[in-house]
Amino acid sequence: MRDFTQAELESLFGPASHAYRAAIGVSTDSRTALPGNLFVCLQGDAFDGHNFVAQALEKGVSAIIASEQKRIALQPVCDQSSVPFYFVSDTLRALQHLAEMARSSLKCKVLAVAGSNGKTSTKDMLFTGASAVRQNVHATAGNLNNHIGLPLTLTNIPSSAGLVILELGMNHKGELAELSKIARPDHAIVTSIAEEHAEFFANIEEIAEAELEVAAGMNGGILLYHAQSAGQEVARRIAESHGLSLKIFSAESPSVDASGIHFTFRGNRLTNSNYLNLVMAENLTGALELLAAAGFTGEELTAAAVAAHPGAARRFEVFRRVSGGREILLIDDSYNANQASFEAGISSLRAVLPHGRLALFAGEMAELGHKSDEAHAQVGIAAARAGYTMLFACGRREAGLMASAYMKHKPDGKVVRGEKPAELLLAFSADDYDGILVKGSRRARMDIVSDEIKRTGFMGRSYV
Repeated sequence: MRDFTQAELESLFGPASHAYRAAIGVSTDSRTALPGNLFVCLQGDAFDGHNFVAQALEKGVSAIIASEQKRIALQPVCDQSSVPFYFVSDTLRALQHLAEMARSSLKCKVLAVAGSNGKTSTKDMLFTGASAVRQNVHATAGNLNNHIGLPLTLTNIPSSAGLVILELGMNHKGELAELSKIARPDHAIVTSIAEEHAEFFANIEEIAEAELEVAAGMNGGILLYHAQSAGQEVARRIAESHGLSLKIFSAESPSVDASGIHFTFRGNRLTNSNYLNLVMAENLTGALELLAAAGFTGEELTAAAVAAHPGAARRFEVFRRVSGGREILLIDDSYNANQASFEAGISSLRAVLPHGRLALFAGEMAELGHKSDEAHAQVGIAAARAGYTMLFACGRREAGLMASAYMKHKPDGKVVRGEKPAELLLAFSADDYDGILVKGSRRARMDIVSDEIKRTGFMGRSYV
């Protein structure tokens, strides 16, 4: 974690109420605050960090940043405490100022990851692959990729870091530009462009333009953009306007089977056994190109390609069970979903098991706006065309749309519907299938399904 000295903080926020040496890292949550942290009191519609100053002090934080509007209410605590208080007009902006200061102290390359699909997977590939060949690599934890998460990430990375990988997310125009100006990436990748947050964008070109705001904080460098994504002309225009080198990337000769993903990178045929999703060959190609932009050698890139693995659960996570002398695959992809990632998951499992009996547990997709009906119907069509034996559709209206579309295109298929995830399992036996895919948006809670199936003897890979 980065140290923030009293002199640094006073340069931003004015004199402290008490003298001290330094704060170590930043926290906005009293429940997870560590001794020595700088505690920033954020306010939102449903929370107010000022209400938890006492708890933060009990945890041993070194300093408090609070709103000027709360000064009178907090003055008794401030007067009685030896911990210094800084009162500012906007605590969120104060947190972002701290992040900008932390970014300025980094001497290493900073890489940014944006895009509709595959951000977290690509970030994890970058982190795990780079960590296999270099030391002191740091990356966004989980999906802390927004206006609060990014500053927290930067303020908790030591100035001595050897490489920093930042995930940047958005759901409105203008958000990514603000994040990029804080992150100031040396190089960046836009993993893919697909329908997302459709209620806030008129078309996919607007989505592309919003994701390409990652360029706003760049000063030179390489901008990577996926070859199969819409908006390449937008990408060229934005790259040129920011003085960036645009590189369009795509996996060369990708394939997938039960042993992993295979692709060619700069003349070398590579295999990564940690993924079974063909889309991951695209993401890994982009990750390697980004590491190459950061100065990784050919030998390092090859090693990173083999070592890269998932860093987060429920993103096309593979589990296996042997039953009756045959292997059954379970794919837990329940972290999130949109139409493009749904279709990619459906086709990937079919590619791995071209002749297998497949079951799809499909939960609803969120934030699709007026395109929701069409998107859910297309999921059913994709499952039918891929020859899935069974569709387990979860939800209300959305489940009906998926089920109807599936049966229309596969009359000999079978459907089970349920409003709640657990209801789908009443008519399910894993032994009836060779492969099982579980997917849906987070609010669909399809993780309940995958966890119940895992309890029947499925084992996953342990990563170290």
